[in-house]
Order: sequence, then C-alpha cells, then structure tokens
Amino acid sequence: MEELIADCAAIPAPPQPAEQDRPGTPTPWAVDETCYAQVDQLDEYV
Repeated sequence: MEELIADCAAIPAPPQPAEQDRPGTPTPWAVDETCYAQVDQLDEYV
C-alpha cells in the first residue's frame, strides 16, 4: 500500500484553469455558397 501511495504522489497535479491556454475570440459563423447549396430548395423535399 505504501508503494501505491508513493506512486500516486508522483503524479503531477492537473493544470489549473489560469494555467491552461484559453482559445481566442471565435470567428463569427458565416454561410458560404457550399453550405447554402446543401439546404437550397429544402422545402421541396420536406
């Protein structure tokens, strides 16, 4: 049991939220022609 406790004590602590890389500001979502073509005339199929 002592060996297990010693092994677990050697595991590093996970990074704290302040230490983690935070993503930048997300880019706004935009519909391009490819995306629009996938749903163009969808009402006719529904």
